[in-house]
Amino acid sequence: MDACDVSHPFVGFGAQIWPGDLRIESLLADFNIKYVRMKFGGNWNPPVNATQAQMDAYVAGKYNGDNGIRNTYSMLNRLNIAVIGNFFEGPSVWLGSQNTLKTENLSDFARLWGSIAYYMEQHNMPIRYIEMFNEPEGDWNIKVPGANYNTVVKLLRDELDSRGLTNVGIVGPGLAYLLNGPNWVNALDDDAAAVLG
Repeated sequence: MDACDVSHPFVGFGAQIWPGDLRIESLLADFNIKYVRMKFGGNWNPPVNATQAQMDAYVAGKYNGDNGIRNTYSMLNRLNIAVIGNFFEGPSVWLGSQNTLKTENLSDFARLWGSIAYYMEQHNMPIRYIEMFNEPEGDWNIKVPGANYNTVVKLLRDELDSRGLTNVGIVGPGLAYLLNGPNWVNALDDDAAAVLG
């Protein structure tokens, strides 16, 4: 293995944070954090088969007046820290057994992420990267088998591009256990692998 043959340069340390927790500002500054992975969404019940306008209205209703996210972004902007968006709890109506995202809701999930990224961009709270699911191999949040992960990656890229958000990258799969990597990485076709950032 050539240790100098790397896919990406090291650009700085990152950390998981929670929107609204401003107690961490000095830690982020002291550790010279460059990226934060931050939770978006929540125990929401978004529409199914929604148009972009319908999903945008739903997301706006969730974030308008949310001072926690605005104050967090104000802190991150002061510190020049980029955001990696992540989703933990999936909409319960979109989840089947073991919290598995239903196949019929893959496009709904991509549209939801597109609306979140669009809202944030419009309100000067940009998301630099999206890690669609927190640990998709587990049933503790949103479980997404490799083949479905492959599909939703491409759906999300199309959704972002259709909104002019070509600068928003997609990272992942963000697995909890490295040994599970082949089940998700090998499920990626060439098109899906090409859109991961």
